[in-house]
Amino acid sequence: MSYTSKSLDYLGLLSAHWDGLRLTALIDKLLPRFSSHTHLSFGQSIKAMVLNGLGYMNHRLYLVEDFFTAKPTDILLGPGVEPSHLNDDLLGRSLDAIFTYGCSELFSQLSSHVVKTQGIRIDSGHLDSTQFHVHGSYNSSEAPNDSKVIHITHGYSKDHRPDLNQVGLHLICSQQGSIPLMMRCVNGNSSDSVDFRKSVSLHVSQLQNDYNLPYIVADSKLYSRKSLEDFKDQGLYWISRIPLNMTRSKELVASSELKDFSPLSAEGYQGKWVEVELHGISQRWLVLHSQQAQQSKESSFVRKVGKALEKRKQLFKTLQSTVYHCHKDAQKALDRFIQQGKYTQVAKAAIVSKQDKGSKQNQKQQSPTYVIQGEVIQDSNKVEKAKQRLGFFILGTNQLDQQEIDADTLLSYYKGNDSTERGFRFLKDPRVVASSFFVQKPQRVMALLMVMTLCLLIYASLEWHIRNKLKEQKQTFPNQVKKEVQNPTLRWICQCFMGIHILYMQGKPTAILNLSDRQRRLLDILKGKFKEIYTIKTSENKK
Repeated sequence: MSYTSKSLDYLGLLSAHWDGLRLTALIDKLLPRFSSHTHLSFGQSIKAMVLNGLGYMNHRLYLVEDFFTAKPTDILLGPGVEPSHLNDDLLGRSLDAIFTYGCSELFSQLSSHVVKTQGIRIDSGHLDSTQFHVHGSYNSSEAPNDSKVIHITHGYSKDHRPDLNQVGLHLICSQQGSIPLMMRCVNGNSSDSVDFRKSVSLHVSQLQNDYNLPYIVADSKLYSRKSLEDFKDQGLYWISRIPLNMTRSKELVASSELKDFSPLSAEGYQGKWVEVELHGISQRWLVLHSQQAQQSKESSFVRKVGKALEKRKQLFKTLQSTVYHCHKDAQKALDRFIQQGKYTQVAKAAIVSKQDKGSKQNQKQQSPTYVIQGEVIQDSNKVEKAKQRLGFFILGTNQLDQQEIDADTLLSYYKGNDSTERGFRFLKDPRVVASSFFVQKPQRVMALLMVMTLCLLIYASLEWHIRNKLKEQKQTFPNQVKKEVQNPTLRWICQCFMGIHILYMQGKPTAILNLSDRQRRLLDILKGKFKEIYTIKTSENKK
């Protein structure tokens, strides 16, 4: 009698969550099977790619088959499924089908389905962008066009790999649960200030109809005249950080006094509302001061001021060595130098007459010359005022009703931008499929970006589901330091489920090995498919 074992680990949780959401059926409905001779549908194929991506093994696309060799594919992907079915031809055709349907369109339908099925509340959508570098030229040598295919080329590299071509990704995530709601592939050299507006315009109907999204939140790249006009036409409310390089915002910060500010609920924050009419659009700006931000920036600011002081001293030495034949010219040079000193002043400044040494006859014939004297010192008052300004920033919105959004809520929504940043950190994890693009066509790069974002959707929604179940049932799970909590990270839970195997006897699953009390406890809380997948159905327990 032959015995074998295959590792189930935490993949059972991911598979159970996917099945509970019925995503395979939805994908198969949207992407019908291309051939009756294939063993797997597109839904099963995409599920396999997601499990591979969340396997933290950084397997390339053509190694998905290898990834599942020691995995129970019959339990994870369906009865009769074998690793050999997951060949690169099937996966490549699946990526082609995703591109043909529309990467953003397919993801939006899947995300909307997940949000509705799980009953996740969407209070705000947080828009941000990132880039991924690629090894290969792709279509970088071609001129960009208006087709659906992105232009993979050089641009500003957030990956710090300016030597490589890159592709961009725009993402909108919810504040609650960090659920990705929208994804869009963009050119490698795209401009956020232009493409943010386009991303919202292309998906405004979906965002409003599927999520009833009340606010779009983004950094200062969203704030432009054209964007504000588009939002007004589309009836969308926005929350954005206001650029501090504009005349109006500079004036507000320069004239702000902390005595006029009111404390906010968030510790260390104070704010003051200002009504603004800009670009023909009425807005409310919240001028804020953060004590934490001021303190964190002070050390680098002090170093910067110190370097500037030393540079000004050297420049003043050059100025002192200059001889002027006119008192007026010397005064102009001194005044100009003083005005250019942002955080310095000239102490004991004076313009003195200078006569060359020589005979009295020569001195009478020569005109007097002038030199500048003084000492460059730090202007303490200017430095202290600048220190206070370090903690100032401005948030703006076109929601004019203060009953709808107060200062605390506005700040809370803006700080929720970290939800999208967390998503990017997840996608850039070298253990996730996102770290490498080993496909030959830009169309498949786009499709793979969609699969990567789908990995994030499954990860974030499963984490939300587990936390929600723990709160509903007033249960806890021990974290890394063995403290009972209701908000464990999914990564930690996955770590806790490592080492679980399925024992096969004569090719049939017979028993679950290494299932601990801690794991059983969580499965009892999750119930349903989660418990089923970690239970072997034998003739005994069927009775």
